[in-house]
Amino acid sequence: MHDWLIEEELDVEAIIESIASLNFLAETKEKMTQKKNSIVNNLNDLNAGKKTIKNIFSIKSKKSETTELETQKTTLEGQINFLENILKISTFNMEKNIIAFKEEKLADYYQSLKLCAEIQRYNGRNVLYIFM
Repeated sequence: MHDWLIEEELDVEAIIESIASLNFLAETKEKMTQKKNSIVNNLNDLNAGKKTIKNIFSIKSKKSETTELETQKTTLEGQINFLENILKISTFNMEKNIIAFKEEKLADYYQSLKLCAEIQRYNGRNVLYIFM
């Protein structure tokens, strides 16, 4: 019985760990999206000719800074798309696995309850034989 409980605990911990990993991926994607939006805002400001403290003290030309920001934006967009695909696949697999996990555990619990009921029925018969 002790081993069975340890196995059950490990199963639940694995599900919790999977959900935590999925949440970490979602948070990472959100941070990358915020960074990309910041780069887009900087790029728009630079193209509009607005001066910022970073631009005033920069020794880079406007063209090289624009090129650098465009490269960063493109790289982040690719990474964000990759993370979105990973999240979709992981979420789909997680949903399938959780449903299968629940069905398996319900079957195990049902069988355990059935076994307990049979033991109680058997013990009840023995008690009746003693009193007869």
